[in-house]
Amino acid sequence: MSSGNPFPFDTTLPLIYVNVNHFRPKESTMSIEAARRAITEKVGTDSGLDATLKFDCGADGAIYIDGKATPNTVTDSTAPADCTIAVTLANLEALIAGDLQPTTAFMAGKLQVEGDIAIAMRLSRVL
Repeated sequence: MSSGNPFPFDTTLPLIYVNVNHFRPKESTMSIEAARRAITEKVGTDSGLDATLKFDCGADGAIYIDGKATPNTVTDSTAPADCTIAVTLANLEALIAGDLQPTTAFMAGKLQVEGDIAIAMRLSRVL
């Protein structure tokens, strides 16, 4: 090793830089109340869900869509629903904004579905 290289690795190879911020979970800039208002606007008076659906955002709260009521209602109820979607508030924000598709989020493990998965599939009509 008399090449003058003081490092125990080949310095002629290119260095690869990794942006570690890319792998950190995003923090939500939206409150649960703002998310509820945005979903209320998207649901309107007739979402076409014909079921109850709850977004469970853990400690941040819940959003409950009653698609059986006429007109449809969106509240912060934690009542049992036909379908419950466990999701972080940041991922819910991305779903609302259209930056994250429901099917992609499910396949990537960014949301979990409990109950009738067919209702969750109809969610793409609303969001």
